[in-house]
Amino acid sequence: MMKTMGKQLTIIAVVIMLVTLSVGAVTLEDKVGEEGNYTIHVHNGDSTGISILGDWFHAYQIFTAHSVTSYAVAEDFQGFFTGNSMVAGDGSGEIYNFQAQLDVMNSENTTESAKELASDEYNQLAGKYMNSYSNNMYTLAAQIRYYLDTNGFYNTGGDGITCTAHSQAQDNGDGTQSAYLEGLTAGYYFVMNQESTVAGLGLNSSGSFVPIVNNQVETTVIIEIKDSIPTVTKKIFHDDQNAWDVVGDHAVGDTVEFLITSTVPVNTADYADYIYKLSDVMSQGITYNGDVKVYTDLERTTLLSSDYLTIDNNPSGDAIFNITVDVKSLQAADDSVVTLYTYYTGVVNADAVAATDHDTNTVTLEYSNNPSDYTHTGTSDATVFHYTFALDVVKVDEELAGLAGARFGLFLEDGTAVPLSIASIDTTTGVVHYCYDVAVATVADGGYITTQAVTLDDGSVVTGKFQIYGLNDAQTYVLREVEAPEGYNAVDEITFTFTPTYTSTGTGLVSLEDGSEDINTMDFVSITTIMNRKTIYLPYTGGTGKMIFQVGGGFLMLMAIGVLMKSQSKKQR
Repeated sequence: MMKTMGKQLTIIAVVIMLVTLSVGAVTLEDKVGEEGNYTIHVHNGDSTGISILGDWFHAYQIFTAHSVTSYAVAEDFQGFFTGNSMVAGDGSGEIYNFQAQLDVMNSENTTESAKELASDEYNQLAGKYMNSYSNNMYTLAAQIRYYLDTNGFYNTGGDGITCTAHSQAQDNGDGTQSAYLEGLTAGYYFVMNQESTVAGLGLNSSGSFVPIVNNQVETTVIIEIKDSIPTVTKKIFHDDQNAWDVVGDHAVGDTVEFLITSTVPVNTADYADYIYKLSDVMSQGITYNGDVKVYTDLERTTLLSSDYLTIDNNPSGDAIFNITVDVKSLQAADDSVVTLYTYYTGVVNADAVAATDHDTNTVTLEYSNNPSDYTHTGTSDATVFHYTFALDVVKVDEELAGLAGARFGLFLEDGTAVPLSIASIDTTTGVVHYCYDVAVATVADGGYITTQAVTLDDGSVVTGKFQIYGLNDAQTYVLREVEAPEGYNAVDEITFTFTPTYTSTGTGLVSLEDGSEDINTMDFVSITTIMNRKTIYLPYTGGTGKMIFQVGGGFLMLMAIGVLMKSQSKKQR
């Protein structure tokens, strides 16, 4: 039996919601339509940042209805009202007891009039209970979703709660997607997303309430997804390109700049609270300077007020910093702030990856994605890549044997010496690794490279191998042998400049050139073999031996002069 509920269900009817998504209200009017031919159209806009492509949507009828004020609890949902701890959602603490009315309705020894009265009271109580959640419908939706997860069936029938209609969202060809739940009769429906294909979204914890009234002209009710997912991007300053990019390259000791751009969600008012947290993890090759700041404009002229911001520069775990933003309070005070810009710097250190790979830097944005439970969160992340390069040298003699005792210096094109120190010695290959020594202002004796013999783990000895790593691109370097091993001639200096080409994503190298004919370039490193030749001396023993060479040489010169004069005399005749 239908019972007039007055304005109670009307309040519910205008509160439309979709899991983690705010949707528009549906206006109800008694118009001419055809019973059993109604459709709920779930649609997302092209600016939401949310894709529902491939998601299954389901409609369950909670109330049957001919108008906004004429309704009855659907048989499948009688168990929902009876089987839950039905405490009012308005904070009053009122407890609803449905069991008494349900017992009367199901009793075989009760008159029809008593059953009708119990049914009326049951429907009124159900409407009143749902109306108590008019300001907290997400919590009510979570309760119904739990009931369906426990007892319901999504795409097929069974002994539990069977969905009235279901549909999979399809691409509309214009950047939007739609799902159509068709063949519905008049009633009050709960629409839910079975399982989202969007990573990080908790779309399986609540749903949307949609009323359909018999005889309404518009046979299709549209649920428009309006919510936006917070986004995050990250860039590193590519100095030689003078632009922000996903890839950067610097030398050890250089300062590197980073910029995180993150958007603020538009529907935080739907949440009791809202989690918005940025965490940044840096490779060991870059040392964080502890200078992170959050701005409300890209030009970095306006800092985000500390009233809405908490920065932890010494968090536990792998993160170098955590930033928590009170976006609910921020939006309440200034709803024009829709994007945040986080800026900080670091210094490339001796642990920078060179010759084999790159350093990475990743930011993760954690955000609430379920208004029924704001502690349920999703995540988005963004990564940038940092490169530095190396020069491998093998010092040999004419027999291609490793040569110790050669002293090298690395210089910039203007003659400035680069102070180097030993970072490590590889006892599996015999390579001695050098990099820029940030603690040394000028080159002293310790700032040069001296080739040496290295005893390997297996007891063998390798001589003359070294690597200079942590070098920048777009910088001309000169490797100069400042002192040759005793008994050998010094070699010509080698000039080189690294010119990398990266993949579009920044995750790897397409090519690397160094501009030198003396160097073979591979991946992240250039390799060269430098040969020293022995010095050649004229014999010199002193005494008689020296005199013989001097007299013999003079006699030969006199004979040559005599031959020349005789030749000239013949020509004059």
